[in-house]
Amino acid sequence: MKVAALLLDNTTKNFDKVYYYNAPKRLKDQLKTGVRVTIPFGRGNSLRIAYFLSFVNEQVDYELKEIIDIADTQSVLSKKMLKLAQKIRSNYFCTYSQAINIMIPSGAKMIQEKYVISDGKKIRLNTYCKQHKNIDFDKLSIVTVPKKRVNVKSAKHIKLAISTEEAVDLIESFQLKNEKQIRLLELLVDYEEMMVTDLQNYENISRAVVKTMANYGYIAIFDKEIKRTYDEVKHEPYVEPAKLTNLQQSVIKELSSIIKQSKYDKYLIKGVTGSGKTEIYLQLAKKAIDLGKDVIILVPEIALTPMMIKRFMGRFDNQVALLHSRLSVLQRYEEWGKINNGKVKIALGARSCLFAPFKNLGLVIIDEEQESSYKSETTPKYHAVDVANMRCQIDNSLLVLGSATPSITAYKVMSDLNRVFTIDKRIANVPLPKVSVVDMREEITNNKLSVFSKKLISEIKKNLENKEQTMLFLNRRGYSSLYLCHDCGETIKCENCDVSMTYHKNRKLMICHYCGATKQISNTCPSCNGHQMKKIGIGTQQIEEVTRQQFPKASIIRMDLDTTGYKNSHGKILRKFQNENIDILIGTQMIAKGHDFANVTLVGILSADSLTNGFSIYAQERAFQLITQSAGRAGRGAIPGRAIIQAYDTDNYAIKCGIKQDYYEFYNYEIILREQLNYPPFGIIGKIIMTGLNDNNTLFWTNKANDLLQQLEVEVSYTAKAPIGKINRKYRYRIVVTGNNYILMIKKLKTFYKYIYKKLPIDVKCSIDIDGNYLKK
Repeated sequence: MKVAALLLDNTTKNFDKVYYYNAPKRLKDQLKTGVRVTIPFGRGNSLRIAYFLSFVNEQVDYELKEIIDIADTQSVLSKKMLKLAQKIRSNYFCTYSQAINIMIPSGAKMIQEKYVISDGKKIRLNTYCKQHKNIDFDKLSIVTVPKKRVNVKSAKHIKLAISTEEAVDLIESFQLKNEKQIRLLELLVDYEEMMVTDLQNYENISRAVVKTMANYGYIAIFDKEIKRTYDEVKHEPYVEPAKLTNLQQSVIKELSSIIKQSKYDKYLIKGVTGSGKTEIYLQLAKKAIDLGKDVIILVPEIALTPMMIKRFMGRFDNQVALLHSRLSVLQRYEEWGKINNGKVKIALGARSCLFAPFKNLGLVIIDEEQESSYKSETTPKYHAVDVANMRCQIDNSLLVLGSATPSITAYKVMSDLNRVFTIDKRIANVPLPKVSVVDMREEITNNKLSVFSKKLISEIKKNLENKEQTMLFLNRRGYSSLYLCHDCGETIKCENCDVSMTYHKNRKLMICHYCGATKQISNTCPSCNGHQMKKIGIGTQQIEEVTRQQFPKASIIRMDLDTTGYKNSHGKILRKFQNENIDILIGTQMIAKGHDFANVTLVGILSADSLTNGFSIYAQERAFQLITQSAGRAGRGAIPGRAIIQAYDTDNYAIKCGIKQDYYEFYNYEIILREQLNYPPFGIIGKIIMTGLNDNNTLFWTNKANDLLQQLEVEVSYTAKAPIGKINRKYRYRIVVTGNNYILMIKKLKTFYKYIYKKLPIDVKCSIDIDGNYLKK
């Protein structure tokens, strides 16, 4: 009997290792790498799911158990993907199971259902319990059957269990204290019924919220046959390849030769906005497909996906599969299945698209590589650029990064390797927008702050007269960012989180953007009982209101998290802006990148200096990138563009360089600062976050963790309460560690993590996030 090496699915760190089982003769021909099997596990021989790795010649001093059965008809993970999972586990402080889980869509994952064998029939355990009383479980014959999560016929839906009028009364009476509960009722008032998975994917409304509302009697849950098609995947007319510039041709020629050789390499295309990077991507993808290879295209945000979908569908039609978080469970499973079965050659989507199960990957393209959304905030805390680099090494494929404003780290690493293509001119020599700055301190009149400068108002009026479009960018949603007492200076804060709540005028509520808690707005200060409460700061809702007052005849549309929650809303807003020639689009960073509207000739960037604030060492870099990218939306057609930047601190170097659209000046300033402070790309920074339900207990274990790091000779920069000290009733402390040797730091932190994990009480958690090494391996 052969010995099989297996990895346990959905396990904790205590069981995170390779297990050995006997493979019965009847199964040996079906056991392929990446196939899932059912096994007896533990003292009680409970049925578990495991991944088959390979047959081994392992000698053990204990009796091996035997694999029970095979749960798949085909492999869900290739040898290369399992190797990538190993690398992710080694670099990002997670288990095999956590690494594998980010590679497989939830619809393809296994669940275990329990059945009672009664009179020769299988009855679901929960159904049996409902039908019988006084059950003696010791005498029941219970079996566990694995099955895939996805149900291709039906899915859970919800609808109101009360009248629309009653739902509206609940919303307006402030009886509900959680934003998600209120939002759920608002959606059902508008849409009558919704799929539960859509609520999770598009509105971040969990099943727990749905269950709570059902228990209250406000909504009803029911099964309904699901629609298998979706608006994003539709036929687009074929788009002929554009005529290439000499520079584009040379880039494509050199990169195509690397794809043809099937060897690993990496390049950065630094091209100004409107320089034709997307056409390079399209033609490189065609070269790869002609060579029989597969292609992955990553975009940073769902808001950018409709534009890229349109271009790739127009060129490649049914050869494209989409993978992003806003598809339903079934849609995502079906797209993943097309890739796994070799029915498509291109996968396009956001960060998780990187794990598309292609068998012959030849090219990975990451557009807007500088975007922070490529960094996962949950375990494993990987960076998509880093993992893409790992995958390309494993697959002997080409990695291409693209950006008008590359991250400092990427540009430093790639330029040192002589792997940068620079395109400093737009297609057809269309000029970059003319950028001007307005010092808003000079706009203060009668001690009042104006949202729009006189210059911006004048330029918007010109655009309205000329039937040209305007985009207004402000990276803060809501109506007012603070509700402040002028008597004592206190702001209205969330009871669950250490943050100020944001006022949303359309809901007449203060909302916490971290946990979703709500408060009714009041004129009385909860701290001093004063009555001098004032709304401070502006958000996109207030900008929309002021814009409508200032330009009453203009057509206006807003794009932020409050308007793009529901399915396909990003694409609908962008199509409406383009097809109906809407005068003004107001939005957050969703509108700042990737969009190409020929009739947009004016961009207004509001409160630009607010972009430079924040706790991150990358605040200045991101401010410069957003300013440059936002300005770059203007003048991409025949009419020259203008961009107006409004700020109170016009001397900030990120703003100064953004005004000049001068990446190199910003880079040279920032790289010197990074080297002096030993920040990435020169040094490595690690953040260890300790979270717990009790402040004193969390602090105690933070100090314990700090002492252990000192013993392991890890260089601790500082230990303190996290910048946001409490989120969703969990207290947070942060330990920052630094170093120059990545391999040594990872080794020491693994030792630390292994020890601290065993010691921590159940209500205290530890997570590790390493920054500063991507692209170097």
